[in-house]
Amino acid sequence: MDVWIKKCERQSICKYCEKPIIKGQYVVVGRFWIKPKSDQGTLQGAYRHKDYHWHMENDEGIHCWEEQGKQAIDKLPPKLSRAGRKPIDLTDEQRAKRYKIVNKRSSITYKIREELAKPSDAQDFDLIARLGENLHKLKEEIAQYGGVPDSW
Repeated sequence: MDVWIKKCERQSICKYCEKPIIKGQYVVVGRFWIKPKSDQGTLQGAYRHKDYHWHMENDEGIHCWEEQGKQAIDKLPPKLSRAGRKPIDLTDEQRAKRYKIVNKRSSITYKIREELAKPSDAQDFDLIARLGENLHKLKEEIAQYGGVPDSW
């Protein structure tokens, strides 16, 4: 819907209070675009539009366009879902411990990547094995604080 404000060029009726809007008064205009469709659901013909008019402010001091908008929002169902990760119910102390475990894991994976980037004759396989064991221990530790992330 397109919305704009202009001076009324000819008398019209307010969509909210159904009182006349007199020529020369400020008016809020809303244009609702309609896509004509056939029985099969394909687009057929040109777009059409329907114009709605509201008082900018009527004689009683009511802003009809604001009131109509508030009522339309109140009719909508409440928004239940949120995008993104779901929050984990942890205390501040548990959250701090989980954060430390995640940081340890990132430093261990960094060390493994550094070791694997070296030529094969210079790699320390005992170090890589120890670091891998530490990763498994961290999985067990973090399970107590909100579970193991899927990426692990």
